[in-house]
Amino acid sequence: MRNGEAPQHFQVVGRILSGLKEQAGARAFSLLDAGCGSGYYSEIISHFVPGGIHYIGVDFNLGMLSMARQYYPALPVARMDLRRLAVRDASVDLVMSGAAIVHIREWDTALKELTRVTRKWLLLHRTLVYTSTPTSVSVERHYEKDVYRVRISEAEFLALTDKLGMTLTMKCDAGEGQVPDDQENNTYLFERRLS
Repeated sequence: MRNGEAPQHFQVVGRILSGLKEQAGARAFSLLDAGCGSGYYSEIISHFVPGGIHYIGVDFNLGMLSMARQYYPALPVARMDLRRLAVRDASVDLVMSGAAIVHIREWDTALKELTRVTRKWLLLHRTLVYTSTPTSVSVERHYEKDVYRVRISEAEFLALTDKLGMTLTMKCDAGEGQVPDDQENNTYLFERRLS
């Protein structure tokens, strides 16, 4: 990435955040990285949009947060469950989550929480959805642990975000390669509707 060869899924986020920063103008905005893992997206964000974004990362996995603190000691990170965020309503300009809700059995509860704390934009990156099949949940082995793999019905997902007062403003391929015919790996940008 630093040599000008950023992976496509990094470029997708970079383009979106650059556009949002342009909309925000000189005003800095807050970004909550929900499911931040080791915090590496903080580096991607600062690469594509240097300055002007106040980052905070949250994750439930203590091992990942330990890595984030080791790799990025100045990075503000906290342990939180995405199903019960300790964040005030509509207090974050942009909530970004990459491939997190697809590992939470109660994905709809997590989506409601992400939406609840969003003031302006919700960016769901690397979200694997079914295009013609109902939502399904399985357990798979990742990082030497059993984890949930939720394949969400896109129709159900979009209906819920609409009900939660969010308007879909952009949808694109997440840039991670091939998926089975009845699935898509997308990045979605939503904007809160004015009340």
